Amino acid sequence: MELQTKAAAPNKKIRVLVVDDSPLMRKIITQILSQQADMEVIATAAEGEEALRKAHALQPDVITLDVEMPRMNGLEFLEALMPENPMRVVMLSSLTTEGAETTFACLQRGAIDFAVKPSKVSIDLKLADISEEIVRKIRLASVARLPRISSAKRVEKTESASPVVARRERAGLIEGVVEPKMVVVLASSTGGPNALHELLPLLPPNLAIAYLLVQHLPAGFSRLFATRLNSVCALTVKEAVEGERPQVGTVLVAGGGRHIVLNSTGFLAFSDDPPLWGVCPAADVLMPTVAHFYKDSTVGVVLTGMGRDGSLGVKAIHARGGYCIAQNEETCVVYGMPKAAFETGCIDKVRPLKELASELIRLYEERERQRPPLLQSRLQRAG
Repeated sequence: MELQTKAAAPNKKIRVLVVDDSPLMRKIITQILSQQADMEVIATAAEGEEALRKAHALQPDVITLDVEMPRMNGLEFLEALMPENPMRVVMLSSLTTEGAETTFACLQRGAIDFAVKPSKVSIDLKLADISEEIVRKIRLASVARLPRISSAKRVEKTESASPVVARRERAGLIEGVVEPKMVVVLASSTGGPNALHELLPLLPPNLAIAYLLVQHLPAGFSRLFATRLNSVCALTVKEAVEGERPQVGTVLVAGGGRHIVLNSTGFLAFSDDPPLWGVCPAADVLMPTVAHFYKDSTVGVVLTGMGRDGSLGVKAIHARGGYCIAQNEETCVVYGMPKAAFETGCIDKVRPLKELASELIRLYEERERQRPPLLQSRLQRAG
């Protein structure tokens, strides 16, 4: 996937094409956007084929796209649109399993982000219930880097067989290792699902590394997201459960809608504190607690995303002697979080997405070589 930088011109209204098979939702979204001084709805469409014609003719800055539509759903629309004429698309997804599954597939087909809409709407639906998130996501999409998908048929099944086999074949190499020698905390937001889909399959499971992941997702999406990542990785990926500890060869994904922390005894705990930086879960809540417990064995990785989440966390990791990495601007969909982290002065390395895995492996192997021989022999016997 290549990234284009063309964006809507400054001081110009964001031209939006609204696509939804529900007349009520089209009316509601149009009302929401018409109230914004920096947006205009240039057209609406009730189904995918009509939307394709209007998208090609009008070249909108952003398309809001319903996930579930008759004849041509959101996924099929993207597969037809993106290879020839890539555009910035924000999916509107319901909180159903089917809707969430299709939404993640749409992100892999080039959609910038998604917003959650009610599964059922009524005539008395308050605009405030959905307006803030939709407006924020459209503004973000209008300036985000535009993915160019080389093929519309990026199917997980073709990528998943070898990692799953590798996970089974290599599981014995880390059997018996109780304590991780390195704990990596990954933070990501907009563009993160695709970035993680590229990064995690490159990480081997036979190193004594545990992973904790904070991807900004609404409640109800994180478990399915973990399942999708697990299908393409040699690492085990699963949603974090309160009371468990970071596990070697495993990525524990923070659940949507609640913060996650590491308590004083090294076990995961949930927190109902309010959102930080407007997001929940937040990496800046988790990272300091991991650094407090694992000290210089902690590594923070800040990936693509809007906002500042991770900027406080890398400071905490740096203060404890840990190591911090940021994704570079050129490979980010949104260079917000990595930029904020870099500006703290606590980032040790900046790397393109495709080089992040090799940087983590290099760091692990370097630290292994530097371990005192007696300690290393004890760890080898334990493992």
